[in-house]
Amino acid sequence: MLIDHVFETLKVGLDTLAAGIGSIQERLREAWRVIHTLKEDDFPLELRDEFRKLSDVLTTPVELSTHADTGVHTVGDAHVAREELDEEHARELALVMVQLFAHVSAEFWPNHKKQAS
Repeated sequence: MLIDHVFETLKVGLDTLAAGIGSIQERLREAWRVIHTLKEDDFPLELRDEFRKLSDVLTTPVELSTHADTGVHTVGDAHVAREELDEEHARELALVMVQLFAHVSAEFWPNHKKQAS
């Protein structure tokens, strides 16, 4: 996946986190709904553990389901975890999200400037 897609997805997620309405927990979950489509492999090796931290806490596993009419097995989109996070843990996760964006931004902007020239 291209770094510009990761950058843009994280940017929209952070906009949601920063400017959304609701508690820090609600805004964090809404931000995760935006960025959950990214995968660990989209990030450099040194950032994958950080992304996994977010995913492990904010995603509820989706069970394999069978469509009765077609017999096709599918796995649905990740669902945001519904369990309550205390405010301190939610803030820590929000900081992880911000740090991911900062690292990706550092990768994206030098390349972006070269392409614009």
